[in-house]
Amino acid sequence: MAVLTGKASAGQTAGKSFTVKVAGDVDHNPVTIALDASHPGQLFDGLGGNFRLQNPTADPAIIDYNLKNLRVAWGRVEMPWSTWQPQESGDPLAAARAGTLNPRIQQAMEMARRLGQKECRSS
Repeated sequence: MAVLTGKASAGQTAGKSFTVKVAGDVDHNPVTIALDASHPGQLFDGLGGNFRLQNPTADPAIIDYNLKNLRVAWGRVEMPWSTWQPQESGDPLAAARAGTLNPRIQQAMEMARRLGQKECRSS
């Protein structure tokens, strides 16, 4: 179902809502589905998701599975700015070059690198 067709202009919004209600007896008879290849619809880039390490026990395995088995085209990573530069006058690059990068920052940047290697669009 298309929400907005054609070219969108700056500031344009669109929305669509629907409710599906079902009642009756289940029909277990076989069905036939026909696809009209002459009308392919929009190109499917792939799945997207948040690749933030919030649960260090479960998240790495879930992220590894998703990156290995799904077509991940979009990814969002965390960049904890308050940890990257806790004091405005500080130099976070100097700390990183000195090997004192906070582990949360290191993990977030590593996740962004992994997504970049998969050619995901990260934000």
